[in-house]
Amino acid sequence: MQLPPFTEVGALPPGEHETTFAQVVEKLAWNEHRAGLVAKLGEALVMLSLAGCRTVWLNGSFVTAKDFPDDVDVLYDARGVRPKALDPAFADKDQKRKKYGGDYRPVDGDGHSPTSPKGLFEYFMSDRDGVPKGIVRIVLPLGKS
Repeated sequence: MQLPPFTEVGALPPGEHETTFAQVVEKLAWNEHRAGLVAKLGEALVMLSLAGCRTVWLNGSFVTAKDFPDDVDVLYDARGVRPKALDPAFADKDQKRKKYGGDYRPVDGDGHSPTSPKGLFEYFMSDRDGVPKGIVRIVLPLGKS
């Protein structure tokens, strides 16, 4: 479940690349800035797992060769998630970004969200010019609470 090498343009090859959080740390935390984002992501993944989340997808400049991405873009499968078990910071975009280092958007199993009924996966899997690129999928252990 290793992540593939970046393409010549610094992105992951097109497709959904399943991996572990340990691999994300190994592949994507190569400097202090990125390590900080990974630490915040790790905290969010623990919280999401404890709330019942089973799968997350990572996107954006964080999953590219960019040395200093602004944040981590995350979709999380909201099926089975107990909203009351989520950190109250998840209700506020700015607090969520500050505490967990990025944007976390709930989706159903098909990648649909209330704001993107056609599916965020399609959006996530191409760059701004429509060129296909890869995203990272992490299956979480089910939390107990």
